[in-house]
Amino acid sequence: MSLIQPNALQTYNFAGWPSDTIVLALISAAYTYSAAHKNLSDIGGIVATSGNLTSLTNTNGVLDAADVTFLALTGVVVTQAWIYKNTGVAGTSTLIAFINQGIGLPFTPNGTDLYIEFNPAGIASL
Repeated sequence: MSLIQPNALQTYNFAGWPSDTIVLALISAAYTYSAAHKNLSDIGGIVATSGNLTSLTNTNGVLDAADVTFLALTGVVVTQAWIYKNTGVAGTSTLIAFINQGIGLPFTPNGTDLYIEFNPAGIASL
């Protein structure tokens, strides 16, 4: 499941998606989803974060990006992920979309590369 964070629907300018700094954070089972979480500082259990996502598009309200690879990933089991707008400060980095199914989840990092292939229909729809 991929769902748009309720707070993001109210505060994030989705028209900016193609030019914003968008990042994918892989999260462990130590984190429990809450619709009240607004910023990266509200979540724990981060196993790894990607570089900036590329080829960002927002076509008719469907958000998409190029697939991403985490090189030589190690750490605890990844059970979920967050896509967020990275401002460089966790307290102002807006959580956008929560993912807890698909993209190879759960995944046990073992030092190999993890290739995340987003759904061809898009990451999430507004």
